[in-house]
Amino acid sequence: MTSEAEKATEAARRGDAAAESAEGRPENRAVSSLGSLAMDEFRRNMEHRHASGVEKMLEDAGMAANLKYTARQKAILAGYNIDERNYRPLTAMFMRAAKAALTKVLKSSGDKPYTLSPTPMPTIPKRARREIVSQMAREIADFYRSNGGQVPTNADAFYMAILQRVAGMYDEVRRRESEWAKIRCERMDAKIHDLLIEGHFIDEALKMLDWICTYGTAVMIGPVPRVVPKPMCRESRTLDGAVSYDIEYDVGLVYEAVSPWDCYPAPNAKSIEDGTFCRKVRYTPNVLRQFAEAKAKDRPEGWRASSVKVLLSKHPKGGVRLDLDNIDMVRREIERNAVSTEEDCTLEGVQCFGSFRGSVLIDCGMTKTPAGEEIVYDRYYKTEVIVIDNLVVYCRVIDDRMRIPIAKVCLYETADSWWGVSIAEFLASAQTMQNNAMKNLTLNGGLSSNGIFYCTDVDRAVSLDGAPALALRAGRMLGFRGGVMGGQGAPIGSIEVKDTTQSQIMVMEKAKEMANDDCGISLHMIGSTANLGSGAARTASGLAMIMESGSSVIDMVICGIGRNLIVPVVKNTHVYVLCNDPDVSIKGDVEVNPSGLVGAKLREAESQRRQQVTAMLGSHPVLSKALTVEAFFELVRPELDGLGVNPDKIIPSKERMEFYQQLMDLANASAAATGAEPQPNEAAQPTPEQSNVARVEGRPEEVAATQGSVPAAFTVEERRGAA
Repeated sequence: MTSEAEKATEAARRGDAAAESAEGRPENRAVSSLGSLAMDEFRRNMEHRHASGVEKMLEDAGMAANLKYTARQKAILAGYNIDERNYRPLTAMFMRAAKAALTKVLKSSGDKPYTLSPTPMPTIPKRARREIVSQMAREIADFYRSNGGQVPTNADAFYMAILQRVAGMYDEVRRRESEWAKIRCERMDAKIHDLLIEGHFIDEALKMLDWICTYGTAVMIGPVPRVVPKPMCRESRTLDGAVSYDIEYDVGLVYEAVSPWDCYPAPNAKSIEDGTFCRKVRYTPNVLRQFAEAKAKDRPEGWRASSVKVLLSKHPKGGVRLDLDNIDMVRREIERNAVSTEEDCTLEGVQCFGSFRGSVLIDCGMTKTPAGEEIVYDRYYKTEVIVIDNLVVYCRVIDDRMRIPIAKVCLYETADSWWGVSIAEFLASAQTMQNNAMKNLTLNGGLSSNGIFYCTDVDRAVSLDGAPALALRAGRMLGFRGGVMGGQGAPIGSIEVKDTTQSQIMVMEKAKEMANDDCGISLHMIGSTANLGSGAARTASGLAMIMESGSSVIDMVICGIGRNLIVPVVKNTHVYVLCNDPDVSIKGDVEVNPSGLVGAKLREAESQRRQQVTAMLGSHPVLSKALTVEAFFELVRPELDGLGVNPDKIIPSKERMEFYQQLMDLANASAAATGAEPQPNEAAQPTPEQSNVARVEGRPEEVAATQGSVPAAFTVEERRGAA
């Protein structure tokens, strides 16, 4: 009879063989069932995004960020003969202010955007529980053996003593597990930090800030396992010991920021987990050719070499585009890209994250999950699919133990909406006022600086110098005849237009104040000097309130980034390490805290308070004398550390000062035993320069304190006598 292990081995062998045959079979059908489903989901999401007004929102935000008018606004300006470059960059200024504040916090020197901590109650292993039970059984047996096998007279007290003993043993085990959990957490922290650096997480997060501040919404995909090249240093085994650098391909985690223009969430979705998420992707033929021609061990996970080869045989130079001409036209204008043609050297496709039935995956050649389990026919699996020209070129089943590797962040979150509100939407009214004021300034400047002339009856004008009457020039004199119909007055006159420049400037300043109130971000955060002489900004307390208000809005955005980006990405990375890393010493339950985002702001406030305390102690008549060298070093050390400088290279380290103090205590103890005079503490004694200052300023008590430790400086008379 065949054992269960042999059956499992045979099933795995059949599954591997089916996968290899599916991979080796060219994908030459018009469209597979999986590719058809993925494209249907993309079209449905695309139609909903267009109908919900998201396209218009992205267009308006992009136009405001790049100082451009829409086609309708350009037509209106052309009617007034005004250049379309006449644009007031109000919205762009607030976008830069928000991006500057967020970038400073996200990319602070030496900081991680998160902290890891072990869970408060570590799980006691079953092995430790069995040891506690065995130990308790041995102790009870020893107790009966020592009492001659007699039962204790007070059974309740004996039972309570056993419970107290067991509780004490559990407390001891939990204490040891807590210490071990801290060690595991530190090792896991180092591992995750290394993966984030290798996957360029911070660089991609900074890209997200551009889109968050511009469009109000941004997406990051990751961690996603991909085969990436890694440089390796090898030392040859020859006698010369030469060193060579090679490139090896290995599976690593990558993170990628996604533009809002490429995002197509499911209709009525509130979060990433609600429905199917689609994204537009672009690849060049060279990149796809690397995937197809790579060796099996170096090929990125999920890429189907046979389908890629068929695609490249049909389109060797690119030229595959999705039917999004209207949307792409507006996007190319906003992003200032060249106008693409049918001969574009890219292959556009759709990347789809969703749940697909096992029968569809089996039909596409998928037989096993990442955990090695057989794919069930009627079960649904989380899958990542890439379809280009109706060919499934990539397919990967996502591990059930991990969430979908997508994180979404909004600048201003909206209840029950996938998309957030952008700064451009808040400043639509203020931006319109600014643009109209600029248009009115241009018109009024031209009308008020150049006169407007009118003519009622040119036949009445008489030339006194023989030139034609209509040849007007400065200083020319004209005469007028009486009207044929009895009309009187000058037949030619002018209209004077009032200069309204100051009024338009006041409107522009008021619009800027409105923008500050609407979006809650202060331009003073980037050093703007506007309105410093008026309103609440005239006083230091008022300016501080404005700065605090803008900082509060940024804090709200930072909390959203930590909750919606940092925590999901780090947690997913942690789960990936738990599932795939063979190192047992780093595995354990941890809690992710996005407190590292506000670490820079908190340390800046602590630095200011520390400097105030140091100045107060130094200027106080009593506290300044009690301030020792050790206390001063303790206040200065964090400031040097915050500058990226090693404090131990500038001031003595704590260990060195403790070592000096121990030597001094030993010397004093030895002196006390022999009856000699104890040595003074040199660390607390003033330097020769301090003694000179005390002598000049007339402080003999400080000079006397230096006698016996530091030689006093010679006076002028003493130096002359010595000469």
